[in-house]
Amino acid sequence: MEAGSIEPLDGIYKNAFNLILGAQGRGKTFHAEELLRANAGHFDKVLRFAPGGSCGGGTDGDSAALVSYLNDRVRDAERQRHDAKQVDILRSAIIQENPRFAFERGVTREFIVDLLERYPSHRDVGSLPPVLMLIDDMGGDPRLKMTGSVFNDVARRLRHLQLTIIFNGHQFKDLSPFVRTNTQVVYLHGGLPIRDLKDICGERRIPGANVRTYRDLEQLYNKQTEAPETFYGSLMLDFYGKLKKGVNP
Repeated sequence: MEAGSIEPLDGIYKNAFNLILGAQGRGKTFHAEELLRANAGHFDKVLRFAPGGSCGGGTDGDSAALVSYLNDRVRDAERQRHDAKQVDILRSAIIQENPRFAFERGVTREFIVDLLERYPSHRDVGSLPPVLMLIDDMGGDPRLKMTGSVFNDVARRLRHLQLTIIFNGHQFKDLSPFVRTNTQVVYLHGGLPIRDLKDICGERRIPGANVRTYRDLEQLYNKQTEAPETFYGSLMLDFYGKLKKGVNP
């Protein structure tokens, strides 16, 4: 199964992890919803997951539903990979005009019938429909932070799983080290403690020649978020370096 590429869209990267951080009431959820609306046309499905007690809850469920969905997505990808290999064998048998070549390698008549029922077109074999997902206010859930969790397994395979994630949280270190170092873009909304800016500077090279220390980052951050007219604004850190201005309140 071929992996998708990381592509710049409107304020986010496709097949990648996109992060929004900030204090409650500083415009994070509105920003996330704007990003969903701006980019929904690039995906077959848009999903929202949030704790039941948060603002409105998640349309598609809470953290348990998220974990269940991710497990299903991984299984679907593994099945797609298996089916694609079997189709390659079948294709070789057809080219060789030798049905035994396929049957001897486990491609049975039953498999072929099942394949035709599950895939309307041969082009659908080995590819998952692209999904855009908002994960809102789940930074404190240990199932998302643990190194061995399905969430971190999925984060390593976003391109293969055709998943694009917008994660809405309060603290940089609510996420695992792998996710933090592989996030393509971070939006910093108001109300973040200085330690978050220090953590970001300590783990990532900040885009922009004028940012060398967390003090430099703090100065830029305050300019974008502390004035009355920028109360709901954010500072964008584009680590991949290919986004246009995009949706950025």
